[in-house]
This record gives sequence, structure tokens and C-alpha cells, in this order.
Amino acid sequence: MANQYGLFWNSVSSDRLYDADSFSEWLKKFFTTGVFNGDLQVLAASGMDVTVQTGYANVEGKVRFFDTATALTLAPASGTYPRIDTIVVERNDTDREITIKYIQGTYSGSTPVPTAPVRSGGVYQIVLAQIYVATGATEILQSNITDTRADNNLCGWVVGTVDRVDVEQMTAQAQADFDAWYEEMKDQLSEDAAGHLQNEIDEINAQIAGTELNVTLLVASWASDLYTVTDVAIDPDKEIIMTYPPTLSDAEYEAYQDAGIRPYGTVTAGSMTLKATGGAPSENLPMIMIIRG
Repeated sequence: MANQYGLFWNSVSSDRLYDADSFSEWLKKFFTTGVFNGDLQVLAASGMDVTVQTGYANVEGKVRFFDTATALTLAPASGTYPRIDTIVVERNDTDREITIKYIQGTYSGSTPVPTAPVRSGGVYQIVLAQIYVATGATEILQSNITDTRADNNLCGWVVGTVDRVDVEQMTAQAQADFDAWYEEMKDQLSEDAAGHLQNEIDEINAQIAGTELNVTLLVASWASDLYTVTDVAIDPDKEIIMTYPPTLSDAEYEAYQDAGIRPYGTVTAGSMTLKATGGAPSENLPMIMIIRG
């Protein structure tokens, strides 16, 4: 294995030999798995046809550029139940290729679920889109297609050459160091200076803790599977963390899991849009939004 001696060295008497997997091992830490920003969008065409636009995919260190659009035809709809089909990019190590594939969903009554991507046995799939095929449908509309490229669990964007550095531990250490310094210095400061410094500390701590918004997602306010949250505290330049209260009932928790609520589109000053990837919930749901920065 290449990691027995590192990458890369000139070979002496064939003691340093590398192969394609060696390059994949090297590239995996520099390019995250997913599609490059804006590439490989799935669009409705006509009838049961969809088209995957051109672009690059990176799958665990191996890449392919699809330089022409890919046309796919979905299977006919059932006359009894709906289903959710998926469009994936598949890396197949046995076949030694990366391809775009259509995966027909299975039927599970009136509430279908998408097929999970395969990631074992030399096959690794990333999901570009999930397509809702209604009972008796004869045409796929763009509104039936859920774009999953931004979902890191299913696909993800390749937006940089390395993962972002996790600064949480460094921030905590810096805060601890500053607090220790302040404890030493506060008795040496005048009362006015100490008070001014304490105000600045309080402001920094408030930024770290963030502003907490308690929101109730009302059933009647969903526009199909989209919901707009408005509040003056919402700022596109700040970090927005969505979570749910610890006091959720079992029914509310299950409704959250079924709805699959995620941010959608661009955050603007004072508002952001949420998308229920599993369909709008049938009951009001409480939500906590923490705005930091």
C-alpha cells in the first residue's frame, strides 16, 4: 500500500510502485466527494424524460467530466401507488468507470421513500436528484424533481480543495486564554476602563452564543414544500443553525424526520426559505434558529 511509505517517491529497483488507487488516495484529502458547483443539474424534459446537464463529479478521489448532457427515461408510473426515483452518479471499481444512472424507486403504499445510495462492494453512488412519480403520471414536471446536490449526506458540492478547518476548539481555547488574562488585568484597570472592557467581553460572548429565534412552522403557511421564515435577525452574512426544541413530542419528532426540512435557496436580509424534501408536514412544528456571528 502507498501509505506504508507515503506519496510520492522515485522508485529505486522497483521499491516504490504506485497505481491509480494511489492517486485516488492522494486526491481524496484535497477534493471532497460530490459535484462541482452548478454542475450535473437534473431537468425535466418531456413526458417521462429528464436530462442531466454537463459537469464534473468527484467520487472518493476519482473524477469524470460528462461533456454532453445525459438523457434518461423514467419507467411508466403505477396506476396504484406513487414512487420516488433517483438519479445518481456511480463509481464502479469492478467496471472501472463512473456513470450516470437512473434508479427506479420501490413501492411502499401511499408514502414512498427514495432508494438509499449504494456505497459498498466496490460501488459508490452520489444522488443528484430525487423524482416524485405520482400515481398514473404521464409527465415529469420540474416541481416533481428535488435537487439533492447540496445535501452532503446524499451528494454535496465540491466547493474547495480541502475541507474547512474546524475552528471551534481553537475559538474555545482563545476565549479561555482571554478570560484568564482579563482576570489578571481587571484589578489593574480603572473602574471606567474595566467596565468598558467588560462590555466588549459581553458583546463577544453574545456573538459566540448567538441570537435564538423560536419559530413555529404553521401548516397553512407552507407553499407546496416551501416555507419562508421572516425575522429582522436573519442575516445572510451570519451562521444560521436550525434545530428543534428538546421538548418535542414523539409525533412532532417523527413529523420532523418525515418532512426532512432543510435550508433552500439564498438567505436574504430578514428572510430565508426552508424546503421539506419529504413533503410539507401535516401539523405545526416548533423550531429553534440560532444566528451567530
